[in-house]
Amino acid sequence: MEPARKKLRRSIMIQGNRSQSNKTSKKSPKFFENYAKQEYGINNLVASSCCSAIKDALNYFKARNYFKDHFKTVCTSVKDKTSKKTPKNRWACECQKSLQTPPRKLMKKMSINTRTVISAVDSMLNDVFTRCPELLGSERNGLQFRRNVCHVLGFTKNQSVANTLLTRKLKMKAVAWVTQFTDIPYRTRLFSEFCLGLFHMIQIVLLRHFYIAVNRVSQPVFYLKTHWHGLVQLHENLLKSEKLELAVIPTKGARKIRWTPKGLSCLLRPICLHRTEKDEKQNFESLNFVLKTILSHPELSGTRTTTRPSKDLRLKWKHFHREWVEAGSPKMFVVQSDLKDAFGCIEHQKLLDIVTKWLDKIFSSYPKLTLYRSYNRKKRTSSYWFQEIPGQTCPSPQSDYCTPKVVKTYTQKSLVYWVQRYIRQLFTSQVKIGKHIFEYATGILQGHPLSSNLCELYYGDIFNSYHSDFKSETSEPTLVLNAMDDMILITADKHMALRYLNFIRDKSECPVPINMSKLSSNLCPLGDACKAGPTGPHTKKLFSFCGVNIHSENLNLSGSYVNYENKNMFHSFTFKPDQSHVAF
Repeated sequence: MEPARKKLRRSIMIQGNRSQSNKTSKKSPKFFENYAKQEYGINNLVASSCCSAIKDALNYFKARNYFKDHFKTVCTSVKDKTSKKTPKNRWACECQKSLQTPPRKLMKKMSINTRTVISAVDSMLNDVFTRCPELLGSERNGLQFRRNVCHVLGFTKNQSVANTLLTRKLKMKAVAWVTQFTDIPYRTRLFSEFCLGLFHMIQIVLLRHFYIAVNRVSQPVFYLKTHWHGLVQLHENLLKSEKLELAVIPTKGARKIRWTPKGLSCLLRPICLHRTEKDEKQNFESLNFVLKTILSHPELSGTRTTTRPSKDLRLKWKHFHREWVEAGSPKMFVVQSDLKDAFGCIEHQKLLDIVTKWLDKIFSSYPKLTLYRSYNRKKRTSSYWFQEIPGQTCPSPQSDYCTPKVVKTYTQKSLVYWVQRYIRQLFTSQVKIGKHIFEYATGILQGHPLSSNLCELYYGDIFNSYHSDFKSETSEPTLVLNAMDDMILITADKHMALRYLNFIRDKSECPVPINMSKLSSNLCPLGDACKAGPTGPHTKKLFSFCGVNIHSENLNLSGSYVNYENKNMFHSFTFKPDQSHVAF
């Protein structure tokens, strides 16, 4: 007989080869019942009664989608392709034939926390022992076995596992079906092998839902299979779309796509983190300041009236709230909308024309522009301003700020050329998927230092004329805000709110695609009743915008923490998966 120490190690550590993992994953509770009869010498009645609880538990968890309901993260799997030999005591379980696991070097990604999985296994065992208390004889034995299993699951692959770990502190005298045997050595071996078989059933449950791998410090990590398939589908949809085209002249600086979850959902957004060199960091800061100067123009109906976004929202809201109080606090009607794929729908030439138009409009009256920079030692941030533009002055002299320095002096033409050059570089930025390098035919990269401000300027200019027309139709207190891809209209004129809602819903009139699933209003259900007239029940009273909850009845503000409720901060990390499974 194989020594118990090696057998336990073999039982715990799942081999990395495909044949063994597939063979293990197909084993059913009936296998354990037959195995218990043949190897352990347990009679049919005892084996059936002990295995019935496990069989019921497996069916229960499968029917209820136990792990799918408990884990809401995005998953991948890991396999070291660089090594020729797979370690014998490895946790890694290889994926199906249609998939390939990413290499180990791509470890900065999303995975389910090992502690979370261990906690779920503990809850699962608690249900099993509640259904069949005679399995280990007593409640104390069940609690201790749960602790032993959780202790073993937290081991690294290099830690040695003794044969007594699973039976540590268990009282065999409390287990009736074990005490019927008089031979003490045989009884001890029987109970130990039974605990190993029970642990093997836990592995079967985990393998049905997870890909199990090891991280760089040899700790086990778990990846939901359902989310892995979803991640593969996202890559395939991205490659099949018309947004990407093969790069004519590939460069070495192509960025790999990382994915970050959208709020609490399992949806993902592609992020290409742009690594800026020290020399270019100041250039991007200067460019963003120029874009913020454009966004603070009073003709743009965005959230910005200054170059500080947080201050802009407060100033506009304060002015609007004063108008609302002076008008007698009338009932307000709200229409909130969200753009669909805001970054991906940006047209390159149109964006360039918009930026050029606003640069000429704002800076054409200044033949010379001197850009200054002052560094804050305490906050480690830089402040920029143009000396010639009114309202842009040096920060108040404090000990935290360094002496202002001249960054560069521009003419109106040189400023336009400088901004256009960096925007064209953004258009030609390349991303790497698998072994191929692509360029964005439409849209801009998320994660670039200029992307956010360019996106806000693009849609702010598009909706500027539409919002101005709607606001000019009424004398009632009205506020229109747009930040990136989020827009909200708050007005006391119900008919104007209905016209705006119908305008957003009409694809032929609205210049950009709207995400209808996120369209919300307190007017009426978002159906045909909205087009018919102002009749219909009110549906929503609380609206979240830029991290603030807006109460439509009294215009009170409160903090919005929905993105942080019941969410581990670990889940907010970005990650970059492997794209080697994609067929070209």
